[in-house]
Amino acid sequence: MTDDFQPTKKVKKIRESDVEDAFVARVKSLGGIARKFRTPAFNAAPDRIILLPGARISFCELKRPGETPTPAQQREHVLLWSLGFVVDVIDNVSAAKTWEPK
Repeated sequence: MTDDFQPTKKVKKIRESDVEDAFVARVKSLGGIARKFRTPAFNAAPDRIILLPGARISFCELKRPGETPTPAQQREHVLLWSLGFVVDVIDNVSAAKTWEPK
């Protein structure tokens, strides 16, 4: 062991739930609701359905930093886009905190 040994600082890993919590708070601050979106026997649905004032509806897929949607999720996003819905993919807390509806 050398004299210049420095213990490594523990870095907190960002979890998907950290991103999700920040996103839900952001939607609430805009006067909306971000409900957990689950469909039985279908696991490719976006994580959240966003209900905003003025009867605006969109969807959001939330991921840990660096993660991307699975191929099944990507197909579902394309289907929702083809129906005219907005589907956002957010993979970091900063983007979740600054999200703006389209």
